[in-house]
Amino acid sequence: MSGLSSSQRISGVGGVSSSSGSGFADAWAGVNIQLKKDDDTPAVLAFAEVALQEKHRVSSASFKSAVLGATTYKAIDPVVFSLTGAYRFNLFPAVEGSESLPKLDWAPLSTDMQESPNG
Repeated sequence: MSGLSSSQRISGVGGVSSSSGSGFADAWAGVNIQLKKDDDTPAVLAFAEVALQEKHRVSSASFKSAVLGATTYKAIDPVVFSLTGAYRFNLFPAVEGSESLPKLDWAPLSTDMQESPNG
């Protein structure tokens, strides 16, 4: 689950004004499975997530977005290298009320390198 928070302060000739707000953003549920363990070749994990509820500008949606992806990693003591790729697809238009606009699907790819402590 995630939320949004905003705070704004405006100063001008007439003085200073401020406003703030916060609220619900979205809630997701997912599963992952290890397809291959880290041995001589990198480990592979697959995951799937679905949006239980998402808040948009003027409305909200349930079960309209999903993510499918995989992560591969290789641990070479004390460093862990990883690569994650995913594809998120949406079943609602990019701009609410405009069914003619394309949906905002995206496919992120990220790499990471972490040091793991040896205990």
